[in-house]
Amino acid sequence: KKNRERKTPTYTHTHPIPCAHLTMLFKGASSLLACRAGVQSALRGFASGKTPIKVSVTGAAGQIGYALLPRIASGEMLGKDQPVILQLLERTEALNALRGVEMELRDGAYPLLKDVVCTDSAEQAFEDIDYALLVGAKPRGPGMERADLLKDNGKIFVGQGKALDKFAKKSVKVVWWATPPTPTAWWPPATPLPSTPATFLP
Repeated sequence: KKNRERKTPTYTHTHPIPCAHLTMLFKGASSLLACRAGVQSALRGFASGKTPIKVSVTGAAGQIGYALLPRIASGEMLGKDQPVILQLLERTEALNALRGVEMELRDGAYPLLKDVVCTDSAEQAFEDIDYALLVGAKPRGPGMERADLLKDNGKIFVGQGKALDKFAKKSVKVVWWATPPTPTAWWPPATPLPSTPATFLP
């Protein structure tokens, strides 16, 4: 009998994989990795047993607030294992835009983001908060004098300072920014009562 040699079958791929399919595969792999990272982050937050920290952001539907919120929700501000609750303040006429920002935050499924509160009430926005980012103020428009801007933004920050003293935690830490920056930096610290040990960071 003749020895029969086994031939190893060879496979040739005559049709290249379309780029669109490769893109879908890479996107799927990236999504799985992102999901895994999110689950790990959530587990770290759960295991830490930390109480959510309340952060208030004023002018949250504006450009600065919109850029800050994802970073706070993802843990870049307070840590990758620190749950947060966002309490967002906007003008009444801007609440619809703020709702859109809220939807984006919730669709982002940030594991550390426990809740989002949208309001035009300083009382609700500052209630029992640990941090306040006061970035909502009137910008300088065409033909406006510096004195006009100071007058308008002064009213905003004095009102917010009083609300912080009344509704926020006495240990609240406050960061604010407005135009013009130097004079407005003096309003919030001067507004709360002297007994309030809040920390203001211009």
